[in-house]
Amino acid sequence: MDHLSSQRRPLSDRLGLEGELLAVAPLRLGELGAATRLPTVARAHATHLLWQRHLGVDLGVRGSEGLS
Repeated sequence: MDHLSSQRRPLSDRLGLEGELLAVAPLRLGELGAATRLPTVARAHATHLLWQRHLGVDLGVRGSEGLS
């Protein structure tokens, strides 16, 4: 939870990763970042999207079907 809450501040999307992340969802969180052109930055932005509720995780489902 601490990791997620660290992404609560406003974040500009200067690199256009939000569109890339949402386009490749649903994938596992690790695969989500890897499917973009900037995996390391995309993983941090994905955490921000989770906190802002632009991206969701179904904790009751195992595997890639849990992320939407």
